[in-house]
Amino acid sequence: MVLDAIRDRVGQDFIVGVRYTADEVEKGGITEEDGLEIARRLRDSGQVGFLKVIRGGIHTDPAMTDVIPAANSRRRTVVVGAGPGGLEAARVAAERGHDVTVLEAAPEPGGQVRLAAQSRHRAEKDEIIDWRMAQCAARDVRFQFNTFAEAEDVTALSPVKVVIATGSLPEKTILETGKGLAISA
Repeated sequence: MVLDAIRDRVGQDFIVGVRYTADEVEKGGITEEDGLEIARRLRDSGQVGFLKVIRGGIHTDPAMTDVIPAANSRRRTVVVGAGPGGLEAARVAAERGHDVTVLEAAPEPGGQVRLAAQSRHRAEKDEIIDWRMAQCAARDVRFQFNTFAEAEDVTALSPVKVVIATGSLPEKTILETGKGLAISA
């Protein structure tokens, strides 16, 4: 079917991977058992070189429950970083009743995702950031761009909770040649 068509197109020397949700952690969703069966079928197809398995979804991430509890009273929360992780933390905190400010060193949100979205083949990645920004705007999350968050910047906002979501930078030291070709957002 689809995997056969992909394999026919790229040949046997090309590594094909599949990213899928193996447990949606949601009533009526894909269960852990379903996810394991999907993995077995993909493995047995002989068409897949690797799997990237995800648990939960954007609205069901069980880890966020413990990190950002529901607010009994409106608490000041600072999120450092406006990449996808920082925006999601800001959205969840605001949704749970917290007063949220996001500090971002760059002039716009998105981090490495914005860089990836510059490729015409990955332009849809902008939607990851655009949706979260719209959700944050609807929840009155404040943003301070062009702000490298020093300790004084964070403490001046008197937060009760601080989420560090500063993302990543490309590792260029391992490259023997071509270091100038590696770019970062």
